[in-house]
Amino acid sequence: KHFTVVTGLPSSGKSVWVRWYLAEFIRHNNDKEEIKWALFTPENRPVSREQAKIAEVLAEQSFRRGFKNSMTEDKRARTMQFIQKHFFFISPNKLNYETWDHKIDADHVNSMSSLLKYLEYLKKTENIFGFVIDAWNKIEHEQPKNMTETTFISKQLDYLINFCDVWDLHCILIAHPTKIEKVGINYRMPCLYDIKGSSAWKEKPDIGIIIHRNIYKKD
Repeated sequence: KHFTVVTGLPSSGKSVWVRWYLAEFIRHNNDKEEIKWALFTPENRPVSREQAKIAEVLAEQSFRRGFKNSMTEDKRARTMQFIQKHFFFISPNKLNYETWDHKIDADHVNSMSSLLKYLEYLKKTENIFGFVIDAWNKIEHEQPKNMTETTFISKQLDYLINFCDVWDLHCILIAHPTKIEKVGINYRMPCLYDIKGSSAWKEKPDIGIIIHRNIYKKD
């Protein structure tokens, strides 16, 4: 199991690529073991929105009804059954969350400690293969006042890597880069060092993936 970091400019398709990768990973390994993934995707709440986007990747058709390329009702039902079997969604909020024996309160439902408690539970009960965090900035970070951002991120990534080692999990983490300058009419392709906060984004992962596209083409 590995620790993977995915980055890229806004609207470059990071989340889209990750959904495609998860779907293909399950398809290509389903004859070996029942692959299950957990997803923490606050940018795509409610959960039904994320489920619909995964369904479109799996079916290669529109989830919305009434379009030429819409799924049939039968295909929609089969696709949703597949999602319920292979995907688990972590989406706590202040009105609906686990306290984990009173260790988590309403103001920390999206903290790293809360997230890892859910993942630990899903590993024990569903034997998940891995998990996705989309995105890093959506975690409610608890940075000590006397600690720099660079040191805090480095320690948090170490904490996450150690968690994956202990529980035998693969982590895919999406992190946004800082502001990227233009090169001509397009933006420069970012690298892992461009992710905000620390050079640890380049130094810690086993795998680094950059999603990039040129929006404008020269005539």
